[in-house]
Amino acid sequence: MNKKGGMELSINAIVILIIAMVVLGIGILFIRGLFSKSAEKLTTAISSQEIANPATPDQPIAADREVLISRTNPTKTIKLSVFNVGNDIAKGIIVNMSNCVSSGASLSIADYSLRTSEQNIPKNSYVGYQAIVKFNPSANISQGDTIVCKIFADTTDSGTAQFWTDPSTTITFTIGS
Repeated sequence: MNKKGGMELSINAIVILIIAMVVLGIGILFIRGLFSKSAEKLTTAISSQEIANPATPDQPIAADREVLISRTNPTKTIKLSVFNVGNDIAKGIIVNMSNCVSSGASLSIADYSLRTSEQNIPKNSYVGYQAIVKFNPSANISQGDTIVCKIFADTTDSGTAQFWTDPSTTITFTIGS
């Protein structure tokens, strides 16, 4: 019997296994780096998005005035911006929606919602928000109805002083098919 041939086969198998593990490790590191770079680019693209209607000191909240919403899927993403006219940074600022009035029926607070992330706004500047507006599908709204809502900025930080005087604006939602 030739035991030397069996030993060489075993050493070759170990060398091939080590090379395969190194190549696999390099491949995983490459793909991980590729994904982290693309995630950074995605975050940068979202945060540096151009706001079509930026907020100003004269108009501290700016948003689309008219938004079309589907009756079958009454959820919409809208872009808006909030300007801080105060003398200090505004912390934990979110945007809320209230006083929605429909042309076809009365709406309660449970029939609609607006969700934004909270952000800090440096003094004398604005930040953009992507807000999710949702109307309850079981609400008494039908195709062709017009809903007018007040949107306003609020703070989640109890230590932040009021940094403006009632910043609000209205948005009109039209219910489509």
